[in-house]
Amino acid sequence: GTKLENVNIDSFFIKSQRVIDTLGKYNDPDRNYELYGTSNMDSVRHALQLQHDSALLVQNNRVTRTIFRFTADKQAYITFDDHTNTDTVHWTFDDEGGLLLEDRSEGGDRAVKRMHVLQLTDSVLKLQIWANNDSSKITFQKMAE
Repeated sequence: GTKLENVNIDSFFIKSQRVIDTLGKYNDPDRNYELYGTSNMDSVRHALQLQHDSALLVQNNRVTRTIFRFTADKQAYITFDDHTNTDTVHWTFDDEGGLLLEDRSEGGDRAVKRMHVLQLTDSVLKLQIWANNDSSKITFQKMAE
């Protein structure tokens, strides 16, 4: 993947950054000690910034390290994060143009994930995905063969 668009995720990181940037700046050292157990707010902000940056990196890596490979026999291979974990699913389009990914477990259970295709060209696949009443748009670029 090359790009993730999600208003809630973006908002979370923006709001978190604002908190980090302003935490303790409008208090005197005694009040910061009372509220946060320390008057060294630079160290607190630094620690929080490291956590924030790490979470943002994990989120970005989830996108950039996800690879879809579709075959003519309707199999899709989806590789995540470390490129050692690949899921194989059956793919098809429904009557409304939605991309259906069907996973069947060894026990015969069937799980179907529907994604709305926003753009499909020779070089770009852009999908809209719903999870937990939230929507994300993710863009994939064709890789060199």
